Amino acid sequence: MRRFFYLLIFLSVLLFARNRQAQVSELAGMMAAVERPASGWFEPANDTAAAVSGGINITPLRLTSSRGLHYRTQSAGWVQAYAADGAGNHYETILQLAGGRIVELRRVTREAVDDYAPAGGFCGGNPAVMLAIAYEIKGGQRQLHLAAYADKEGQPRLCGLYFYRNADLYAEELPLPSAMQPHRLRPAGEG
Repeated sequence: MRRFFYLLIFLSVLLFARNRQAQVSELAGMMAAVERPASGWFEPANDTAAAVSGGINITPLRLTSSRGLHYRTQSAGWVQAYAADGAGNHYETILQLAGGRIVELRRVTREAVDDYAPAGGFCGGNPAVMLAIAYEIKGGQRQLHLAAYADKEGQPRLCGLYFYRNADLYAEELPLPSAMQPHRLRPAGEG
C-alpha cells in the first residue's frame, strides 16, 4: 500500500510538471508573438508619419513607404526599452513605450529617396544610419514605434519619431460586435 501511495505522489508531481511546462511554453509563445518584428503594412498613426512616409511596408531586411522612401536594414540587436541611446536618451521615453518592452535596433545599409518624397527621408536631408523599432498591442491593434537616427560627428543622433498601426490584428482577433456587423438590406414590404 505504501508503494502505491508513493507511486501516486510521483505520478501527480510528474503530471503537474508537464502541465506547468506546457503553460510556460504557451506563455513564451505569446510573448514572442508580441516582441518579434512584425512584417507587413502599417498605416501612419501620427501626423509626422503621415506627412513624411505615409504607410510603410516592413520586413526583417527592408522598409519601404508609400511616399517614396526605401531602406535596406540589418539587425544590430535587441535592447530593453530602459536602455539608452548614444545621447543618453532612454528608448522607452523616446518611443513612448510601456515598461518592459524590447526595442529592435536596425542599421541602415542603404537609403533611397524618390524625387517625389516630400521630406527627403526619415531624417530630412541627412541619411538615416539607424532605426530603433518597437512593437506593442494597444486597443486591439499592433503598434509600431520608430525612431530614426542620423550620423552627427560619428554618433547616431535622433532625427525623427514616427508611429504606425496595423489594423489587421484587430480584424483577425476581435470579431465585430453583432451591432456593428453589416446588415442585409431588405426590399420594401419584407418584414
